[in-house]
Amino acid sequence: MGKQVTERLSALEVRNATKPGLYNDGKGLHLQITPSGSKSWIYRYSFKGKTRDMGLGAYPGVSLTEAREEHRKHKKVLKDQKRDPKEVRDAQRREEDRELVAQRLAEKRRMTFADAVGKYKTLPNYGKRVKSGQVIGPLNPKYLYQIERAMDVATEGFGDMDVLDITKEDVKRILTPIWNRTPETALRTRSVIETILALEEITDRRNGENPASSSALASWLKSHAKPAETSHPALPWKDMPALMKALRACGGMGARALEFAILCGSRQGEARGALWSEIDLDAREWRVPAGRMKARTAHTVPLSAAACALLEALPRLPGTDLVFPAQRGGPMSDMTLGKVMKDMHAREVKAGRVGWVDPEQGNAPAVPHGFRATLANWGADYAMVEDEVAERSLAHAIGTDVSRRYKRTSMLERRRAFLEMWASFCNGEEPASNVVQLRGVV
Repeated sequence: MGKQVTERLSALEVRNATKPGLYNDGKGLHLQITPSGSKSWIYRYSFKGKTRDMGLGAYPGVSLTEAREEHRKHKKVLKDQKRDPKEVRDAQRREEDRELVAQRLAEKRRMTFADAVGKYKTLPNYGKRVKSGQVIGPLNPKYLYQIERAMDVATEGFGDMDVLDITKEDVKRILTPIWNRTPETALRTRSVIETILALEEITDRRNGENPASSSALASWLKSHAKPAETSHPALPWKDMPALMKALRACGGMGARALEFAILCGSRQGEARGALWSEIDLDAREWRVPAGRMKARTAHTVPLSAAACALLEALPRLPGTDLVFPAQRGGPMSDMTLGKVMKDMHAREVKAGRVGWVDPEQGNAPAVPHGFRATLANWGADYAMVEDEVAERSLAHAIGTDVSRRYKRTSMLERRRAFLEMWASFCNGEEPASNVVQLRGVV
């Protein structure tokens, strides 16, 4: 019996070898050196009575250790599977090549929601009003802004997902927090998502229905339907100049507190409890502490010129820090501002006019808290301000807890411009020359 080959090459021998030929590392693994001096690894084995050579890679790209590992792997295929290791490897490589081609094709065809929005905006009729297939003019700037805002929200929510991977659950994930805050905005956002996902090049590749369609979300929409809530009667914003003129003709601290609350967009309780120590007339700011805010978060109100003028005209009574103290001292009753409105309304009715009423609620007399809705509606319909600016002016929480931890801006200067415009409008004046447009309309 011949001597069994147990000698193996060392890394040093492999590195220093230069003579052309085969150097045996044992059990079929060889280092091959060509006449030109290049080195490579060969696995020589016998399959079905034939000797075959299988290349394992060039040296030094494939080290001795790596060549031995490859050799063991292919030798195991030969021993355990009784298959030709070269044919097995070549088949695997062909499959990998097919998968790579398929992956590259998929990546080429891949489209994120942001990509789809970009394609949607290139359509000839984007931003235009279309009726019976005919363009009849541009979209209302406010409506176009709402559409684009919904696109931005959805784009952020879907991230880099392929549009074909978007499911009903993904759509509901985006709509739920919006619905909890403003159902109307959620419904608009759903419609916008459906429109984007209905692009021809998406529907041609998608199997099944549009995940944002009302039919796909029917049960979810039904479960989220809320009973109509009774809102505080609010005066239409177009009536505000006349209301403010009548309010300024009223005497008394209650009338001034109501005027201040309207100018600041604040809740009447916050205005009634305002302290001089919270107000910085030089900075034109009213800093309301967290303990007196509904959301228990400190809130800074930028004071318009009209609000500052109102404060500067007030007497500072000794013995109290209250800006609007009651006639007998101490804070005003929570009914004081309501009585101002009731008296003003009664005078209008007595004069034969309809009074200060909310036509959307059967001409119910407007109440102090309703002026916050008036401000919000004016911001949307007249000033066309971004929702976030208006919501922050009303001291409403914006976004999720996580988003609020990251987005910490109070938008103070944008809110200042917004409330300055509001004060000018209430005074029946044109916006001040130093007030810039609050947002751009695409």
